[in-house]
Amino acid sequence: MLTMVRTLSGPTFTMPKVPTLTQKLADVIPGDALAVIDVSGGLSAVYPALKAALPAIEKLNPSASRAGRVAPALTLFENLVSSQFNLTPNDVFGWMTGEFAIYATYNTRSVIDQMARGQRRSNQWPFDHTLLIKTDAPDKAKSFITKLTSGLQAMSSITVDTTGDFTSVSAPSGPAVVSYGLSGTTFVLTTSTGLTKAQEGLAGNNVLSANATYKAAQINALRPANVAWYLNIGALVPILKTFVTQQQLSDSQTAQFFSALGEFDSAALFAYGDQVAGTSVISLQLTLK
Repeated sequence: MLTMVRTLSGPTFTMPKVPTLTQKLADVIPGDALAVIDVSGGLSAVYPALKAALPAIEKLNPSASRAGRVAPALTLFENLVSSQFNLTPNDVFGWMTGEFAIYATYNTRSVIDQMARGQRRSNQWPFDHTLLIKTDAPDKAKSFITKLTSGLQAMSSITVDTTGDFTSVSAPSGPAVVSYGLSGTTFVLTTSTGLTKAQEGLAGNNVLSANATYKAAQINALRPANVAWYLNIGALVPILKTFVTQQQLSDSQTAQFFSALGEFDSAALFAYGDQVAGTSVISLQLTLK
């Protein structure tokens, strides 16, 4: 394990406090997830913190053109969600009070891959991507979903279909691209081809917390932590090889790369920030086969 500690300088503005990570979402993430980013929370406070930080950012660097473009972009966003969806920024972010995670699973029929093949692109993307957000305000999350769906249904350029707790969005003549919904206290946003697997995970079937590779990656996990990254290298290597031509695989350097990578079972990175002490700790764990 490699651990690094660094001291942070005092902030000019206050960022939202991030709680300690529980990693309970591992109980609903599919066990064959190739990559997972799990964050303990803070999404509900990100937008107001960003707006509050803009004056400080501009004072630090008045000539920063990017900072000057953020405020108009936020105003445009607020006007859009208000006019199209009858939502305020608090309606959009306020219910995002808990832990959230993003994960990827392998699927050769992923809608992203289908769209890429349809456009005859040389590099396909056989992965589904899913965002999970825990909330302690499910009623507010439901209200957000209702208004979001109503606004999308008013758009003639897309088709909206709701089945049970989940809604899928597609082009009129194309496959469903994105699906979203609320399962208990967990909000789900996923590529539509990943919805079935996401629902299986939410039902507790073949979940990440029961996966042997994942459990081995947690043995020396940093505690406490705010953020955890996980990569199933053993499962990812064969997939990466499909992106490489046979001629490239025959190259000695490529062969050495995959041989070295194949020695590892997983990689896990954990991070923890102590706002009082002004320090952060990062721990990287590589697990051999």
